[in-house]
Order: sequence, then C-alpha cells, then structure tokens
Amino acid sequence: MNVRAALIGLTWLLILGVAHGYAGNPCTGDDSYIPVCEEYPVIPHDLCSIPNNAFRNCIKLKVISVPANVISIGVAAFDGCINLKMVSFEPNSELISIGNGAFAMCTSLMGFVAPKDLTLIGKWAFAGASGLRFVFLSSAVVQIGDGAFSGTSSMTTLELASTHNAEHDSSDTSTGVKFTHIGQGTFAGSSSLTTMTVPFGVTTIQRYAFTGNRALKQIHLPASLKCVEENAFVGAPTLHDLEFFHDPDAAPISFEIVRTMYKDCSDVAFEWM
Repeated sequence: MNVRAALIGLTWLLILGVAHGYAGNPCTGDDSYIPVCEEYPVIPHDLCSIPNNAFRNCIKLKVISVPANVISIGVAAFDGCINLKMVSFEPNSELISIGNGAFAMCTSLMGFVAPKDLTLIGKWAFAGASGLRFVFLSSAVVQIGDGAFSGTSSMTTLELASTHNAEHDSSDTSTGVKFTHIGQGTFAGSSSLTTMTVPFGVTTIQRYAFTGNRALKQIHLPASLKCVEENAFVGAPTLHDLEFFHDPDAAPISFEIVRTMYKDCSDVAFEWM
C-alpha cells in the first residue's frame, strides 16, 4: 500500500467528519433506525439525521428529546404530531438544519428554543403550529424559509438574534443576524403578536411576511433594511407605528404619514437605498 496515499485518504476522512460535526461518530444508527410511534420515543445517540416523515401523523407522540449528535431533522419529520407538546435538545446540540414542514401542524407545541448552531429553517417548518407561544432563534441562523412560522396564532414572544441591538443602536454592525430576508408569509397569521423588532442584517421584508397579524401594533425596523415589499403588512389593521432606526435619535414614523400613499391603510410598501 502507498503510505502517502493512505495518509491523504485518512486526512480527508477526518476533515469531512469535522465539517459535518460528527468526527469520531460514524452515525451507525442512520441506516438501521426505524421510528416507533409512542408517547416518549427514544432517539438513538448514534443517529445523525432524523429521517423524512419519521414520526409524521404520530398522534401518540407527546415529548421528544433530540440527541446532541443529530445534525438534521428531515422533511415533515414531525408533521401532524398534534399532541407533541415539547421538543428539547441535549446540551452541545450539533443540529444544523430543520427540513420543510418538519413541525407543521404540531398544534400542541408550546415553544421552540433553537440550538446555538442551527443554521437553516425550512419552508413551513412550523406552519400551523397554532399553540406555539414563544420562539427564540440564535444568531447562527442564515435562512428562514417562506411560511416557516405561518399560522402560529398563539405566538406572543418572538426573539430573532440581536433584536436588542437593532432597537437601541442600529448603527452598530458588529452583531446582528446572518439572514437577509424575511420571506413570503414567514409570520403570516401570527395573530397574537403585538410588537416585532426586525434585527440588524435584514435587508428585505417580502410580500405577505406579516399578513393577517391582527394584533400587531408596532414594528421596529433596522438601519440595514432597504425594501419592504407590497402587502408585507396587509391585514394588520392595528399597526400604527413603523419605527425606523436609521438615526438612533429619530422619532418614530407614524403609520398615518404613509397611509395616504396607498389605497388601503393596512397595505404599506416603500423602498429606499
């Protein structure tokens, strides 16, 4: 055997292992794992990915604990688990991605606290999770899919990373979020949310992002924002103040100032560079 070639091969294996977050963990359980629908299922610690549709429509499921080695939760993995109340993550969780519709229609789920390394949240990931009351995301998130939190009608607390920075010092770019867009319908139908702070780093709020947010009264917008697309806030009749933090000392811009520019006072669109 060529010793040099063997060493190069071993080096690449180590690099790939580290890059995927499971160096020393061969994920031996991935091929043999068969999900069992029960109230408190145990996910093996040698599993690195919860498969697509793993617990879909498992109405027995109440609590799930995700092992630290799991790096991804598959598409529709817990879709329709209407009695799932709590999802917890072990300390030092390596979770990177949550697939499309992973927790859609989990109507009993009460809250979600993202692990610190979570990077991707798929489309409709929590759509229809009508019992979801609070969501806390970390600054590691680089993408939130369209409609990810649509229909979360009980949500009253939403904290995107570094919202404190965006609210009090929008000129400070040392912190903020890595995602640049709040996508189409991302928080549509979050009808219990009364205030919202868009963190520094966001440049675009896309159409229908906050449509149907009937209780939304105030939204804080950061200095990084360049465009709010048409109908982003349609169906938010109680929205009165759009606060821009281009100038930390600037007074809030009243909703009344911009209402005459559009046919519907709940339908706001504007752009600037």
